[in-house]
Amino acid sequence: MLVNLGHHSLKLLVGLLKEGEHRRGELRCLLPHASGQELLGTDYVFRKAAADPTLQVDRVREAIAQADKKLRAQGENDLRIMGFADAPAYYANGQRSMLEIRDSIAAEFTPLPLKVIELYFRAFEKAGVMTIEQR
Repeated sequence: MLVNLGHHSLKLLVGLLKEGEHRRGELRCLLPHASGQELLGTDYVFRKAAADPTLQVDRVREAIAQADKKLRAQGENDLRIMGFADAPAYYANGQRSMLEIRDSIAAEFTPLPLKVIELYFRAFEKAGVMTIEQR
């Protein structure tokens, strides 16, 4: 998939992945760094994508809220918790699959289901800050 972020391109290779599948049908993300250009955050994205029920924005928000509670219970500081909702987008670099992004989020913060990660990126597409192209 090619995801267009205005001045950025984000490449996602989409396949049908189930939990535990690591190589077949990987989802890859590419977000080249461009000085002075920022990725739009989840507040904007979820607001724009909320009208589409297929994106299950409420499911993604709820998963993030539950993860925030887990992080707080683990004693994480407020700054890390505040940045958690935007964290998956920052892992998009063209080298990591969505499964690898999910695993990185789990290692650094707390686990999110792979389906939530996919819905998260689809919301970015629906908001018009990414376009996704099947490969």
